[in-house]
Amino acid sequence: MKDFIQTPTPKTSAELWLDRTFSCKTALSGGVIKRSVSEVQSSIGRERFLSEIKKRGFQAVENGDDMVIFCNRNPVRLAMARPTLVLS
Repeated sequence: MKDFIQTPTPKTSAELWLDRTFSCKTALSGGVIKRSVSEVQSSIGRERFLSEIKKRGFQAVENGDDMVIFCNRNPVRLAMARPTLVLS
């Protein structure tokens, strides 16, 4: 019987995108990265990306088409917010 070398399964484009996103110098040093929501949606899908953020213990905020990811476990506080407008 011959020994077979098992070749690794090639990564999907979504997995490659995730690797690039979380292996950049900023992410690896616990910094803050920004991605567009539309890029996230087209590259990997929103739910999968949010799941990956949660799995890593990171947090994210969203504003318009921007998603800001805090690549650390520090608390996130909103420094200032507009008063909420309540219509009755």
